[in-house]
Amino acid sequence: MTGNRPFRFAAAMLSVLLFAVAGAQAAEEGGNAATEHATEIFKWINFAIVAGVLYWFLVINRRAWFRGNAEKISSAITNATAAKAEADRQLRDAEQRLARLEQEVRGLREEAQREGVTEAVSKEGKPYKYDISVPLSTFKEVVDVTREHLKSKGLLHEKAVKHVIGYGHVGDGGSSISANES
Repeated sequence: MTGNRPFRFAAAMLSVLLFAVAGAQAAEEGGNAATEHATEIFKWINFAIVAGVLYWFLVINRRAWFRGNAEKISSAITNATAAKAEADRQLRDAEQRLARLEQEVRGLREEAQREGVTEAVSKEGKPYKYDISVPLSTFKEVVDVTREHLKSKGLLHEKAVKHVIGYGHVGDGGSSISANES
């Protein structure tokens, strides 16, 4: 605003000079012409006042209004950017949980199946469970050998050992063999 002071001062001085010259000319011509010049000067003064008021309302006063709106818009953009970043973070977290969810559900199902087998085996009689670690390729052979061994000893029948069952977490090399007593 301080940069406008010299301009305003020059405009005011020019206006005073204009009125002084107009007044001097009106005095020289005298009479009716002076009245016409005075009317003309008052018209220009009224125009200058109206133009000044319009300039103040439309230019000077609006600068603050536009500045305020620009600050509000800038603040809204900043808030929206922060909200978007937070939403993106939440989306990534949800996607990661969903990716792990399938694996977690698979693990829970496998555990439930193992527990279900244990429970089913227990209903057939008293189970003798043995946890063993063998390569997956030999798992069935171990179950068959155990069954044949019990059969050769005369222990695999309804009144002794009813079943020899192999089950467990076979994929990682761990498994269980259960021999149920009647």
